[in-house]
Amino acid sequence: MKLQNMKSYKSIALALVFAIAACMCALPRTAHAAEPSTDVGANTANVKVVDQAELEDIAERAGGTILQDARQISPGQSISGTFKLSNWFGTDFTVYLAVSDGSGSVGLQFVSAYYTVNCGDSVVVARETGWPSGTYSYSVQSNASSTVAYSLMILEN
Repeated sequence: MKLQNMKSYKSIALALVFAIAACMCALPRTAHAAEPSTDVGANTANVKVVDQAELEDIAERAGGTILQDARQISPGQSISGTFKLSNWFGTDFTVYLAVSDGSGSVGLQFVSAYYTVNCGDSVVVARETGWPSGTYSYSVQSNASSTVAYSLMILEN
């Protein structure tokens, strides 16, 4: 008799696990949008120019690197990509963009926001909190007059 009761408890527990998993999958996953801005200097609460030593220190203290993209980009060129967040209950992260010396700027389209970083600057573009799991897109556009190098890092806080 005890063995039969244990089998029914296991069946109930298994059914509950599947029901909870189905509910979690059915939850809407709306994309958060960073605060739109045409110039990173316009939003001083989220923007800070940092030097290389600070970037390295931040990377060491960060919970993990979500994205690291470093390339050269020609005038007028656009490079796109995606990054994936896996925490179902929200991910806090910081977006950094560093651009080598040159003339002009580089733009970062991050979900629905657009940021401009002048050549020669390293900038904290945004600090985001509570983003649900999913795949998000970004693109980097060159508004510089010559080929410049950029480094884009997204680090989990």
